[in-house]
Amino acid sequence: VESDVPVDTKMNLYETDPLVLREIDAHFPEDAGLVAGIEPFAKLSAAKVIDVVQNLGKPTGRVLDLGCSVGRRTFELASTFDECVGIDRTARYINTAVRLQDNGIVRYTVPMDGEINSFHEVSLKALDLPDGAAERCQFWQNDAQNLDANKFGTFDVVVAANLIEQLQRPAEFLCKVEEFVKPGGLLVLSSTYNWDEAVTPKDKMVGGYKCATSGENV
Repeated sequence: VESDVPVDTKMNLYETDPLVLREIDAHFPEDAGLVAGIEPFAKLSAAKVIDVVQNLGKPTGRVLDLGCSVGRRTFELASTFDECVGIDRTARYINTAVRLQDNGIVRYTVPMDGEINSFHEVSLKALDLPDGAAERCQFWQNDAQNLDANKFGTFDVVVAANLIEQLQRPAEFLCKVEEFVKPGGLLVLSSTYNWDEAVTPKDKMVGGYKCATSGENV
């Protein structure tokens, strides 16, 4: 017996990279059931951006999601924007986003207790996105500090969520990012302010500090 239906020979193994697991679980925790009633930051931040854009009557043509990780926020933004570009410097995160975009199922494990893990899977079908939303997304591996404006162009909205504390030279990024924002567009920043000298030299950190002479907050 021979079928005329193409045979699907793809394998979808469980993701085992600890860093990728952490990001998937942070972006798509609903299936794991570990944070009942709490929505992931990637979803909440996308909703806040959409809310602000609509309230201000800003264009919804192109949006740039810097530090997109495994892509949840980029996909959520595609419910409103015509073109969504997600950029992250970690190829493993981008690969996960592309697998989801290709209508794939990403299976992953969550540590439960000692050596015991729970097994989960996520797909874009569970996000209840509008038809065609995934097709409006594209993902690139790139460093946010070394983006080429000629390659990526300008955007109506640029989102840099919890990104600056992961950069070696955040001030340089903040000075350059305007190149990607259209006149009248929006730059949306968020930060944990969780600076790490192993990532960002102390003299390159931005934000509040203690005055060396008075000890006052600046």
